[in-house]
Amino acid sequence: MRSNRTRVNPTLQILICILGVGGLSGPLVAGEGLEGSPQDAKGRQTVTGRVFADKNASGVFDEGDCPLESVRVSNGRDVVLTDANGRYVLGIDGEAEVFVIKPRDYQVPRNNENLPQFYYLHRPNGSAATRFAGVAPTGPLPASVDFPLTPAKEPDEFSVVVFGDPQPRNIEEIDYAIQDVVEELVAEGIHKTAAFGISLGDIAFDDLNSFEPLNAAIAQIGLPWINVLGNHDSNYDAPHVSQSFETFQRMYGPSYYAFDYGPAHFVVLNTVTWHEGEERRHYLGGLHEDQRSFIANNLAHVSRDTLVVFLMHIPFVDSTRWNDGELEAFYRIIEDRPYTLSFAAHTHSHKHWFLDETNGWRSSRPHHHIIHGTICGAWWSGPPDEYGVPPTMMADGTPNGYGILTIKGNTYRHRYKVFRRPADFQMHIQVSETPSADGDEPQAVFANIFNAWPDADVKMRVGREGTWWPMERTLQTDPVFVAYRARSDRVAERPWRDPPQPGTCRHLWTAQLPEGLTAGVQLLEIQASNPDGQVFRGIRVIRVPRSGEVSVTVSDG
Repeated sequence: MRSNRTRVNPTLQILICILGVGGLSGPLVAGEGLEGSPQDAKGRQTVTGRVFADKNASGVFDEGDCPLESVRVSNGRDVVLTDANGRYVLGIDGEAEVFVIKPRDYQVPRNNENLPQFYYLHRPNGSAATRFAGVAPTGPLPASVDFPLTPAKEPDEFSVVVFGDPQPRNIEEIDYAIQDVVEELVAEGIHKTAAFGISLGDIAFDDLNSFEPLNAAIAQIGLPWINVLGNHDSNYDAPHVSQSFETFQRMYGPSYYAFDYGPAHFVVLNTVTWHEGEERRHYLGGLHEDQRSFIANNLAHVSRDTLVVFLMHIPFVDSTRWNDGELEAFYRIIEDRPYTLSFAAHTHSHKHWFLDETNGWRSSRPHHHIIHGTICGAWWSGPPDEYGVPPTMMADGTPNGYGILTIKGNTYRHRYKVFRRPADFQMHIQVSETPSADGDEPQAVFANIFNAWPDADVKMRVGREGTWWPMERTLQTDPVFVAYRARSDRVAERPWRDPPQPGTCRHLWTAQLPEGLTAGVQLLEIQASNPDGQVFRGIRVIRVPRSGEVSVTVSDG
């Protein structure tokens, strides 16, 4: 298949620049090489600038730097390509966000907190006054809005760290994140094995002053960090709902954009839309028309053979209701692409969905939508451990953790890592009652397999050489979480945030223990195989008492 994806070859372009063929040198002259005018064909003001290889990392186009051709630049709706001189022209209406779509084998600058700097926010008069500071007045458009890029070879196989909602409400909860999350990833040296990290929205919990200290903490991990907008990252007191994201934009840039890394293409979405209600503002899931136009215009430059990964906060399904028709309109844009994947968070649970016609998805190839577990778990809830950190198990029984997405070509694999537990800790196992050697009453076994797909093959056996028995998926509450919540409720005074009420678990399997078990200590083993080839194993040591003997629980694993 012939690719229609725009590719910028950094080695070739740098070589051309060094040889002095086709490139420009010297300082940028405003208006140089332009074919545009102060207004575009639609009567809009125009912004212009240059995308260039910043060989000396000065941040400005100067002697020896190379203009880059065929790089995408956008105003949040239109997408244009730079010309042979690295120049672009875009129309804008009043306030605007202008950004470069990072091509493969280039890096954008990062600030001291490892946040990518790939955009220009145009706010001539600044943001409206709210409790939290927005964008300061930028004044008139600069003569040239330039985007420096640094050549950096990107591999065909790479990994990305995925966080669901950090959502701290104060400095104390940021400290929880440091102890539970940041220290582990720093100790693991994740910056040596991952390309970048992603937080899938709700960076804050309404207090947007927490952005900066949380950024400083996550920066210690040592990776470039992408931050998706969540509903709790909003200016609730903005004069108009259209101004709800000004503090987020001041800190992180546009609320939606795109970039290439290695062989993959990533699209960051803003799925939060605010509405004025009779009593108060409320939000729904949504993708407004300008954003959908940007997605379509951008994907027109991305090969159908490329894996496209969508990153958002509010999920497509099993969550907050969406604006009428907007989700279906988005599906129509992407559903004919053979390689897509999406991540959301928001629900403080962990689950894999494969969207099909029952969800409004028309392609015969289901779309894999991962609603990701959060690093704050259930909002940093539950009785603190010996280190003062809450266990914060989510309502579906999933412990708080993070994801590792590994991409190779247009294929991928996702795994889930529980904080402060070994990497192979992938399930909770619970036996409903202590089994009896008499076998008079059947005993139910439950396995909550955190990252299992709905069609995973799950089986169990008793004894190292026992017969494997199939387990069936069941939609109900996780017994481990129910017991955990009950233990918390038994404490009269609880100086901590209560765990949530138990919720339905979508990765729970059950089976009955076989009859006639031999009395004594037995090893219960469970194995789950995902269709992507991942295999999860867990054990629980059970004690099978003799008839009339008092039962004792031995351990779990």
